[in-house]
Order: sequence, then C-alpha cells, then structure tokens
Amino acid sequence: SIRELKPEGIQKEHHTMGFKLTTGDGRVIYSTRNFKFLENVSVELIPRFGDITKNTHSDYFIGEESGMKKLFIHAHSKGYKDYKGLGWVLIIEHDTNEIFAPITKLRNHILIILLIVTVVGVVMSFFISTVFAKPIEKLRDATDEISKSHLDIHIEPKSNDEIGQLAVSFNKMAENLKKSRDELIGQRTALKKRNSELSALYEEVIEQRIALKERNSELSALYEISSVISRTISMDKLLYQILDTLTRLELFNVKRKGGIFIIEGDRMNLVAHLGHPEAFLNIHKGMKVGDCLCGLAAKTGEIVISKNSAKDSRHTFTYTEKTPHGHIVIPLKAKERIVGTLYLYFSPDINIDERKISLLR
Repeated sequence: SIRELKPEGIQKEHHTMGFKLTTGDGRVIYSTRNFKFLENVSVELIPRFGDITKNTHSDYFIGEESGMKKLFIHAHSKGYKDYKGLGWVLIIEHDTNEIFAPITKLRNHILIILLIVTVVGVVMSFFISTVFAKPIEKLRDATDEISKSHLDIHIEPKSNDEIGQLAVSFNKMAENLKKSRDELIGQRTALKKRNSELSALYEEVIEQRIALKERNSELSALYEISSVISRTISMDKLLYQILDTLTRLELFNVKRKGGIFIIEGDRMNLVAHLGHPEAFLNIHKGMKVGDCLCGLAAKTGEIVISKNSAKDSRHTFTYTEKTPHGHIVIPLKAKERIVGTLYLYFSPDINIDERKISLLR
C-alpha cells in the first residue's frame, strides 16, 4: 500500500519525501502530510501542473510550502490494456535542500578544490619566482652592469641546474671580458709609452737638426767674416766689410744698421757705420768712454743689451729722427785690452739668443 512506500536506492537517505494521491478531478485520497479526505486541491495544483484531468504527465516545478522550498513531480494512472484505470494522480514532493544536497556538496567540494588549487598555484608561483625568476633577474642586472663596463661582477651559483650552469658560464664570460680589457689596456699603455718614446726621439732629432743648422749658420758667418778679413788690406774697408757682413747674416737677425767705435784716449771715434743719417753722426762726434750704451760697454768691458731705447735711461745720446729700437753692444778686445765697440740694431722688446751673444763675443 502507499503507506508502506519508503525511499529506496539513491533516495534511501531522503527523509523529507512525501506523497499525495488525488482523484482525476483534484480531490485528495491520501497524503503523507495532514489532509482532509476528498479535499479539493485542484485550484492549487492546476496552475502548477496544468489540467490534471487531461490524464497526461506534466512537468516538475519548485514551489514553497510552509515556508520551505520543495520539488514537486506527478504521474497519472493510465490503466493497463483494456482497463482505463481510475485516473488518479500521484504527486511526490521533496525538500530542495535535501534533494540538491549532493549538488551542494559537489559545489562545496569544487570550491574547496579550487581554493586548494589556487593556494598551490600561489605557492608554485612563489617557488618558480624564487628558483627561476630571481636568478634570471640577477643575470639580467649583471648583464646591465657589464654593459656599463663593470666587469668585476660575480654571480654565486646556488644550484646545479640549468640556471646554475648559466651563472657559471656568465662568470666565465665576465672573467674573459675583464682579461681581454686588461690586455687591451696594457697594449694601449705600451703603445702610448712607445709613442712617447718616438715623440721624444723625434723632438731630439729636430733639436739636433736645429742645432746643426745653427752651427752651420755660425760656421757660415765665421767663414764670411774670415773671407772678408783675408781679402781686405785697408783697416777702414776691413771694419766696414765686417759690419756689412754681420748685418747681412740671417743668423743674427739684426737690422741693416750699426757701427764700430775705436777708442783713442778717452774719446771714441766712429770709424765705420751703416744706415745712419747725418744728424746721428754729428751727435756722436767726440763721444767719450762711458757715454751712452757704447761708452758704457767700452768702460766696463761687458756686453751691453738694451731691449728698448725709448725705455732705457742708459741711452743718453738721442736725436729727433730716433725711433724705438733694441741694441747690443760688444766690446772689441786686443791682447786683453779694450780697443773699441761694435753696436748692432734689432727690433724693440725681443730676446737675443745666448748662443748668438756667445758667437758675437
């Protein structure tokens, strides 16, 4: 009987399953709940199942009863062969919480699994970041340092896997680059030293060449003077020729102007001159030893140099046509006795080379 119906199979654990048996026109014959016999429930059922008098199976629905959500299903009695049946309707109801408990449990299991997978994923990500990403970041940073020529960088390999082997290879590469750089620096230093030596040698050769040229010029000057002395008989002509030769030589770089004084007692007589106007000759007639620059050289026996006649107070003999100039006055000696002076002109405010002074002496 319907009283003896109990859940079986997968419904065995369902304790909220209830039954309701109605006539074809919707009157209750039996219910596992509280009911009134032949109570008309068609008004409640027809809107949900449709016309229960049509003797056809309909769909299920979920509704509320006594504040609880329930799943309702129904089946019609169709008889058997020639027997038309009674037209009764069997309605079965379940609490949704109980009927969907496996789905809820599955959902909770899925959520737990997703949570576990998420946690494991985070842990794996951290592990991968620690084991792989950070060493790779260190390699990247080390590569940046090498690009800035910081070749002393070293990465400590912390494993024997591919990352560790890559770190070892990187360290070898850095060491080789540093070694190559040090070799290039050494070669560059050696080359620079060699270039310095060659430059010094070149400068020495140039200096020797200049010295040789000056020596040749000195010898040429001595030869010119010797030639003048050897072919001149008259003393007046000899002194003029010597003066003319000295002012022509490029070695001394003097102007075509000068003269020679001969000492006669306390007087100085201008016996040879070149490039002087009549006013100059008149002023210097009867000049005494000690007067002006030439007299000073005759008195002291020392070479007198004046860089600028306009600024030198020792230059006492002047005339209106005078322009600023430089002077060098050389005392002439014979047997350790001063017999006269030779004076030459050069441009104002220039230095006279010591070698030229020595040669003139």
